[in-house]
Amino acid sequence: MLFENPVCKNIFKAQFCRAIGSAMVTAYSPVFFVRTWPDFKSTYALFNAISLVCLGFSSALIGGMVCDKYEKKVPMIKSYVLMAGNFISLPLIAFACWT
Repeated sequence: MLFENPVCKNIFKAQFCRAIGSAMVTAYSPVFFVRTWPDFKSTYALFNAISLVCLGFSSALIGGMVCDKYEKKVPMIKSYVLMAGNFISLPLIAFACWT
């Protein structure tokens, strides 16, 4: 059915990894920074918001452009782009888990 399609399987796996990374950013990093540097709470909030908006927006645009450009040549490019983005974030997720 849905998971018989390899593209759907890979997108599901990649989305699961992205959700874990997103949970780390929204739940772990604010607590870590406030406990470590309590005087810089507003600075952290500002830089966090700017980075999430700018990097999130540019990530979506660049990923979409790459997928549109190579969709005819590589049919599974959408899942490859998602997986590549998540593999790039694995060191940060690992760092968050082991600190």
